[in-house]
Amino acid sequence: MIKNNLVVVHSFPTNSILLSGLIEYLNDYFKVYFIDLPGFMKEVPPLSEISFNAYSQFVECKLKDLNLESYLVAGISFGFTVINDIQYDSRCKGIIAIEPYIGPDSLKMSFFKKLIYKSFVKSIILFNLSQAIWNNNFFRESLPKLRNYPKDSIDIILNQIEAKTFFETANLIISNKNICEFQDLPYVLIGNKDDKTVDYSYILETFKKNVKQLLVIETTIDHYPKEPTKAYFKEKIPEENVQKLVNFISNRET
Repeated sequence: MIKNNLVVVHSFPTNSILLSGLIEYLNDYFKVYFIDLPGFMKEVPPLSEISFNAYSQFVECKLKDLNLESYLVAGISFGFTVINDIQYDSRCKGIIAIEPYIGPDSLKMSFFKKLIYKSFVKSIILFNLSQAIWNNNFFRESLPKLRNYPKDSIDIILNQIEAKTFFETANLIISNKNICEFQDLPYVLIGNKDDKTVDYSYILETFKKNVKQLLVIETTIDHYPKEPTKAYFKEKIPEENVQKLVNFISNRET
């Protein structure tokens, strides 16, 4: 069986190490090209100026380098906003939005909590405290409690992701004012109605209003899986759903 090419951009704050289980699972059905964004892996130097547009331009350059005859492109959470900002040619056969972030209004967070997070992050950036905070033992010990992440995952985040990239990207996510514009392409929305990070109802309504060719796949996948193994993703996004996705895209190519 010939596998479709699938280009994947990760969520915040993850990378190909943390999502290796997802890559392994998707490789059963697609030829996967995973793109680590600048500053999220030691091997990928950070951007000099961090913005959604700069991230999108980076991915666009990577796509040109890959020079694929045809492909699907997937973005996880904030990665969706990155890939959705690229203007694709006819080689792109569809866009997959996995628990997508589509602006601050899509975050499941009260106005007061957003204000606190925004003030905290902006202060760190303003006073150039990113690296000092990153190296602070209290911050390192608090992170697992904030997200209930296993220590191994937290160590990967702290050892691989550049501090400035982390805080400036967090600021982008909480402060972004750009309106999500959808393209004339098939979209597949994969989401969890009980997602604790993004507002699935708001996202679903937005997609239904703006996308002409839409497939919705509901899942129980966690926004931040504690143990993101291949077995976990196989359980949360079973084979029948992957096949449904492939059929949906294929039917729109004919």
